[in-house]
Amino acid sequence: RKEEENVMRTVVFLCLVLTVLCQESEDGSKKETDAKVKTVEQLQNVAKGKPTKQSSTGWSGTPEKAVDGRTSGRYWDGTCTHCNNEGVMWWEVDLEDVYKIEYIEVYGRTDCCSERLEGAKLWIGNNKCATLKNMGAKQMETVKCEDPAVSVGRKVRIEVLNYLALCEVKVFTKTKVEIAVAATQTPSEHKGEIQGDLIKRSDPQTDHSVFHWVQWLFQQGCRRVHQWTLEPQILLLHEKQRYELLGS
Repeated sequence: RKEEENVMRTVVFLCLVLTVLCQESEDGSKKETDAKVKTVEQLQNVAKGKPTKQSSTGWSGTPEKAVDGRTSGRYWDGTCTHCNNEGVMWWEVDLEDVYKIEYIEVYGRTDCCSERLEGAKLWIGNNKCATLKNMGAKQMETVKCEDPAVSVGRKVRIEVLNYLALCEVKVFTKTKVEIAVAATQTPSEHKGEIQGDLIKRSDPQTDHSVFHWVQWLFQQGCRRVHQWTLEPQILLLHEKQRYELLGS
């Protein structure tokens, strides 16, 4: 009986050691995973909040309302610009940097007069980008430059031979951002397992010498340790053998 208790004390001690080592191994793996970042390209509206101007202002429709982030098409919600009808009307946003523009979203009014934007011309710098062709049928039109070579610039301008009212203008470009890697991965269930021809697997149910218990314990590694509950009173059950060790 005493010899069995000594054997089990040795096994319990090794279990405790393995538990600590496995926990440190997992913590290290988590820190390493959490530290990883990935650089990806995302579309970004670079017009929001940027400086704006227009040919004239009527009915309190100041130019910055087209880049305030609100797309309501009802004029009296206070989200749309408005120019007077004085020849060629224009509105412009300064992106404050040179960008390669992927596309532009133009939002017009929905309470009336959406057809006034039909045929409006979009310019990037001094180059004509495209013409609005479908604003009479919907509030928003997505525009790509007819010639990709002219899609690089700092200023975007919209002009039309009519009253010009814009409820939002979004200018999209690709930007590089860093994002965290997805959730921390769980270490391999076999991590910490000792393998090799020098250590032969043994079954503690049939071989109860300390030497073979130690071999078996290290062969099981972290995967097995986490299946045990180590408390002051430890019970290890097997089909034919039951050893009990009382904690001090």
